[in-house]
Amino acid sequence: MRQKLLSLFSSDQSIFLLANIVFSASTYLVMLLVPYMLTVESMAEFSSVYNALILLLGIFEFGIPISFLRFYQMYKITYLINTVLQMTILITLVIATFTPIGSLLLKGFHLGQSTISIPLFFIALITQVGWSFSRNILLTERRFTYIFILSGLILLIRGILLGYLFFQETLFINSILITMFIIPFIPVFYILLTNGIEIITQLNNTINYNRTKKIFMFYLKRFIKFSFMTFIIGVLYVFSGRYLIIYLTEMHQIAMLADLGYAMTFLGIMSIASASFRTFFVAKFHLGDKSSIILHLDQYIGQMKLFVFYAITIAALLSAMVYLIMPNYLSINAPIFVFIMTVTYGIIFLMSLITFLARTMNYNTLEISINLIRLIMTVIITRFIFLENPLLGFLLINLVLLLGEVFLAKIILKRLHYV
Repeated sequence: MRQKLLSLFSSDQSIFLLANIVFSASTYLVMLLVPYMLTVESMAEFSSVYNALILLLGIFEFGIPISFLRFYQMYKITYLINTVLQMTILITLVIATFTPIGSLLLKGFHLGQSTISIPLFFIALITQVGWSFSRNILLTERRFTYIFILSGLILLIRGILLGYLFFQETLFINSILITMFIIPFIPVFYILLTNGIEIITQLNNTINYNRTKKIFMFYLKRFIKFSFMTFIIGVLYVFSGRYLIIYLTEMHQIAMLADLGYAMTFLGIMSIASASFRTFFVAKFHLGDKSSIILHLDQYIGQMKLFVFYAITIAALLSAMVYLIMPNYLSINAPIFVFIMTVTYGIIFLMSLITFLARTMNYNTLEISINLIRLIMTVIITRFIFLENPLLGFLLINLVLLLGEVFLAKIILKRLHYV
């Protein structure tokens, strides 16, 4: 038994799973404990600010992580292209941090009444983008233990700083940004920066010749084209799931924002897990290795019904726990939101272990179409149903999100002649 356990946790996939569990635990600690230190007004503000952070993270990643995973096995120059684009994005964010561009970017999130410091918000965004980029590079280099160590360090620092926040008489949004989203990620960002400078230095030494420059520019165009398509897919998908928060912020629905913001913190944890496994499998499989893909599907789909049962059971237990421990300023809607959302995203997560193949098969146009329809339906339901009947509206929004993922999974399975 001891040998089986050791072999289980010595595999790359298992270490990567543990790393993501550890990082998700650090996020869970923040989202579970911080609301107890807030009032209903500050919880509503935290919901709006966190929502803006997640959405802008998806925008400024610009599809680069997925593109890098798709191309790095094919072309060695992908590492240089990836680094150049990452450094360009980080420089753009630094400019936005200390210029009016930052205020302009936040206008669409209706945060005019928020007390956040715009520079602090964008520094937090920079560190989150840095973590996404760093983890991707470490994944391709198969440094899974290093990802695990960094995740553990983030968990440790966040845990210590949560203790510090607990003893503050008044908790401000800026304090949360500094302690939970900036300080814990400084080591990660330092690693990314030093790695980027090293590769850029090598770049100066390797593209002095015209032929190398042409190769670089040729693959740069392909990389950016794929990244842009992935970016559109990701932005449409994320906005579909989080448009509701933007609308409630615009309408100044404080109580509803607090309920929904608390519930959607669990979505953040699940999104981290889903995105992590999608990137892992995109890096692992390619279309030329169809036998490995079919083997993956054989092992996975055979247990799908059991996984769905587990998802519903976990959702029921989680919503019951939320009902028992949620802050007293929240309403009964909060645990119901948690149940609906956890079932939906639990099944979407299960579907994502099939739909990750859409990137491998280059189904970008199809994904864009599905996500655009989802976003349009979400906007309609939000504006015409949600405020009249929040529970029905939230159920319909989640149903739309789920059906899109199921539809995409069926198309992929048919393309593989699996069904």
